Amino acid sequence: MNFLSISSHVVHGYVGNKAINMAIQFKPDVKNIDILNTVQLNTHPKYLINNEYAEIAVVNYDPDVLINQVLKTSLFEFLQMDYSCIILSYFNNAAGIDYLTEVLMEKKNKDTKLILDPIMGDNGKLYCSPKVVKSYQNLITNLEIDCILPNQFELELLVNKEYDNEKTKNDKYFVELIKKFHDKYPKVQNLIVTSVMIDNTTPYILISSTLKPNMIRKINLDRFYLKDTIIYGCGDLFTGLIAYEYTKNMKQQENDMEIADIFKIVLSVVRDLKIVIDRSVHSRIKLDEFKYQLNDLNLIECIDDVLSKRESDCNSDESYYEVEYLA
Repeated sequence: MNFLSISSHVVHGYVGNKAINMAIQFKPDVKNIDILNTVQLNTHPKYLINNEYAEIAVVNYDPDVLINQVLKTSLFEFLQMDYSCIILSYFNNAAGIDYLTEVLMEKKNKDTKLILDPIMGDNGKLYCSPKVVKSYQNLITNLEIDCILPNQFELELLVNKEYDNEKTKNDKYFVELIKKFHDKYPKVQNLIVTSVMIDNTTPYILISSTLKPNMIRKINLDRFYLKDTIIYGCGDLFTGLIAYEYTKNMKQQENDMEIADIFKIVLSVVRDLKIVIDRSVHSRIKLDEFKYQLNDLNLIECIDDVLSKRESDCNSDESYYEVEYLA
């Protein structure tokens, strides 16, 4: 399998493309992963050391060069790359997203899986220009998306739902929100919503698929999270693992092998991510501290854990995470 990941790059740490790359490159049957960096930073903006945040140095790339020259002319036309999966993640440039939409509409193989993590903001705070939101809406309208991974706030942005952090959002709210999303974007097959707070108390992942339109499932992450803890790089690792597992699963379908639905894939990835987080915390943080932050994950030390998938490890996943049906 050949992968392409389009996201940010940091010189130090494991977030963005460095985390996505680590999630994929050592996996079975991966021939190649190409990395297209949309921006370069010395480290991520919330890197904390000695109670001070790092000063950030940023190198921005010309989106026209990135997409029309590197992606279209070099990768697609000259090298004739046929990717099994393309991952679209951090791209804080509306023009770049528009170029990307045009190039993928023209050049993407119909069998190439498309995984989108539309990074725009979180907890009611927009990280990007409103133009970026419009560009993502246009991209999602025009491209066949296999999996999209917005957080709760990004899902609300995509359906033009006004954010209200004072409102208690229950199951009914999210059922209606997800229905609006699928009505607005019928080309999206699987919706995986992260950082969802139902009734403002319990964190969940919500999973919806057009293959089972009347079934929305939720994974309770209360046991997954460490209270008073901030861990960076989880979202990027999650995206990379989803991209690999989903693409591998679809390859099995082509070979007339039994496949798992998207819910089982997400549950498997959550299990892997929990292993990485636990290993990182135990190796780098004193657990009796009241508050702590992991600037990134110990991915080098965790490669074997991420790659090991014994059936016995997964048997109790569903009960452990208190899986329920939202609808």
